[in-house]
Amino acid sequence: MLISQSPYNTTMQEFELLENIFKQNGSLPSNITIPPGDDMGAFTIGNQTVLVTVDQLADGIHFTLETTSIKRIARKAVTRNLSDVAAMGATPIAAICAVSFPKSLASHHAESLLEHIRQTGQTFSCPVIGGDISAWPGKLLISITVFASMQPQHGSPILRSTAQPNDALYVAGPLGGSIIDHNNTIHHLDFTPQLDLAQHLAAEQGSRRPSAMIDISDGLLRDLSHIAKLSNLTAIIDVPQIPISDAALIAAKTSTHPPYHHALTDGEDYQLLFSAPLDAFPSQQTSYHGHTITRIGSLVPRHQSLIMLNLPDGQTVTPQYLGWEHHS
Repeated sequence: MLISQSPYNTTMQEFELLENIFKQNGSLPSNITIPPGDDMGAFTIGNQTVLVTVDQLADGIHFTLETTSIKRIARKAVTRNLSDVAAMGATPIAAICAVSFPKSLASHHAESLLEHIRQTGQTFSCPVIGGDISAWPGKLLISITVFASMQPQHGSPILRSTAQPNDALYVAGPLGGSIIDHNNTIHHLDFTPQLDLAQHLAAEQGSRRPSAMIDISDGLLRDLSHIAKLSNLTAIIDVPQIPISDAALIAAKTSTHPPYHHALTDGEDYQLLFSAPLDAFPSQQTSYHGHTITRIGSLVPRHQSLIMLNLPDGQTVTPQYLGWEHHS
């Protein structure tokens, strides 16, 4: 059975703080075209729209310095931002990087980190063009800001808030177990952001262009709740249809939860989750530009719950624990 409540009893919760930030959106100037609340913000400069996103990577939260290679840390610092770019259907332009190094970190490790950040940016056509470095008594902290744009043939950015009633829900890859080392791959460190897939979807002219999209970083339930809330809809997930990763199956062997629980809540999957009409991908699974698109549910007019789950045993339940949230 699904966890009924969060294990945390805290004074600070991430999404409560964000709600307070979002309340100020109405006071932003008119050149802000996408305010806080989506995967990227956007503003206009003349006739051009620029999208921007920023993410931190903190030792002890997103990786463990003692057990993770510098190359993997650097790669994740860039790719998790590029996953936000993919969620908008956008194309990266450039990045800036700020790093607070522990004073105890050897200089060759610091140099290696910056070089691997640069190389990762180059790999994904997102050159690092500046930034800032410092040394402090705390743990390694990396902040990457990425700028992006929409190609003319890709139309406007794909938002979280524009899903439609009766749309189907689709996911672009298997979920769960992202922290598990499976065949020398640890997904949350080694994933490839789905930029190509996102740009193919954004370029679609008909029903296959997503009405809303997000990348799964905090878990399927948590991130789907953002689409449902901002679009004023209720999401219904057919749990048996969720593609479950091999790593989630491994995780379930040593946890008290079934594999589908890991797929619903583990997070850091970095797969695209999107809504589109049912006829966009009418089969349960569809091969699309090298990816497997799986239909996992639907969206209906809003009622009391943001999300409902049709479980394998036939029960329909409302989840109360949605997944990852930063807390104090």
